[in-house]
Amino acid sequence: MYKPKLDYQKLTAEDVYSQLNSSLLNLIKKFDLMSNKILPSRLDVSVVNEIKTTKKQPLKVFYECSHVSDTVIELRPICKLKITDIIPLLLSNDSNINIEITDDRIKLSLPSLTTQRRRIASNELFKMFERYKTGIRTIRKEFINKIKLVKGICEDNRLGFLKRIDNDITKATVLLSDSYSRNKNRLLS
Repeated sequence: MYKPKLDYQKLTAEDVYSQLNSSLLNLIKKFDLMSNKILPSRLDVSVVNEIKTTKKQPLKVFYECSHVSDTVIELRPICKLKITDIIPLLLSNDSNINIEITDDRIKLSLPSLTTQRRRIASNELFKMFERYKTGIRTIRKEFINKIKLVKGICEDNRLGFLKRIDNDITKATVLLSDSYSRNKNRLLS
């Protein structure tokens, strides 16, 4: 990805500070999104969108989706395609979704959680949490260096901005820890 080279002489400390906040918020949002993918508690239509037919078209083109519950989606054919035409494709799909097939519909559901599956997901969540904490530390180093390169501010102001950066880093770390705790509790409950 191309990153434009910043002109630090024209960059203000407030610009750097707003970039820091934006980077930290994006990192925390990404952690929340990724942690939900480790072990989803809800089944949504995006799963159906990812399943492709033999003609490389999404399954949703041929089926009408309806939510039965948070963990179950029913698919009903909307064209002349028979359910038996799609069974081999669904069974060969590499997802952790239970598939129940009847004469007129297909029911997709999340599998029941076993203790082993919860433990594996919890370990993955912890590894991801550690990677994101490292990401926060990297952002901190990057923005401290950026503040040092900004021209036209006195040393007292620079120290004030460095303290603001450290305060925001601390807040982001707390938010990340809270998100980790929430997701871990969700996995273990």
